[in-house]
Amino acid sequence: GVTVSLVVTGAIALVAWANLANTRAAIVELTDGQVRELLASLDARVRDHLQGAVTAVQLSEKLMNNAVLRDDQDVLARHFTEVLRANPTFAWASYSDAAGDFTGAYRAPDASLHVSQTTIKDGGAIKGPWERHYERIANDYDPRDEEFYKAAKQAGKVTWIGPVIF
Repeated sequence: GVTVSLVVTGAIALVAWANLANTRAAIVELTDGQVRELLASLDARVRDHLQGAVTAVQLSEKLMNNAVLRDDQDVLARHFTEVLRANPTFAWASYSDAAGDFTGAYRAPDASLHVSQTTIKDGGAIKGPWERHYERIANDYDPRDEEFYKAAKQAGKVTWIGPVIF
């Protein structure tokens, strides 16, 4: 009787252990597949989301290289404001040059659009009917000290950096 009970108990334990091992392997395999699928989907969504930024940068670069925008900070400011209007998920669009001039448009928390311009040279106030929507900041800010400027200058091409806190 005891031998039969031990054999039955052993057989039940063996079946339970095999079932548990198979269930665990199935769960790990299923989870692994779902995680891979989720990451592939997330990768595609991030790439699609960022493609608008790549397109905006490529267009801005062409306009800069052809001096359409580069020589007039106010025209550049208007350009970046339109980039933000066309891309509601963008928070900032800006340009910094080797002389230390900076022009950027940004979306405020209330969704209004603003421009921040700084220059190392002496400069005047913005003129024109759009003045009330823009601000010119006179301070010691030098964009050449920023990581985004250094990374782009070193790469010599469009480059991605981590989040920037202003």
